[in-house]
Amino acid sequence: MDGTIPLDSIDEVRERTGANYRACYEALQATGGDVVQAVLRLEESGTDWVDRLRRVGDRWVDRAGDLAWELSRARIAVRQGEREVLSIPALLGAVGAALVPGLAAVGLVAALLTRASVSLEQPPANN
Repeated sequence: MDGTIPLDSIDEVRERTGANYRACYEALQATGGDVVQAVLRLEESGTDWVDRLRRVGDRWVDRAGDLAWELSRARIAVRQGEREVLSIPALLGAVGAALVPGLAAVGLVAALLTRASVSLEQPPANN
């Protein structure tokens, strides 16, 4: 082959893989103009990208699950002096603050104005 790749070969690879023209051209060059080998080459490289993306997504889901577990074990406590006024699961507080941030801000300001303390309490490590 003289090094030129026919446009119809590029179009065929592009149609079969959905890759852009440059990627199709380079795959055809690397395979000596063999359309089938170029398609296989692009499919393999696409699978690697998809697999990497899936692994990253799985890690994020695992981390979110770990965070939710820790938040479900922890509690948000509001105290005035020694008296506990409110105690809720931290997960509920986090979800509530995300869904209704204005209400969470009003609650925090009210706690500060009444000189209440707000704390995040972790359970003992062996639970």
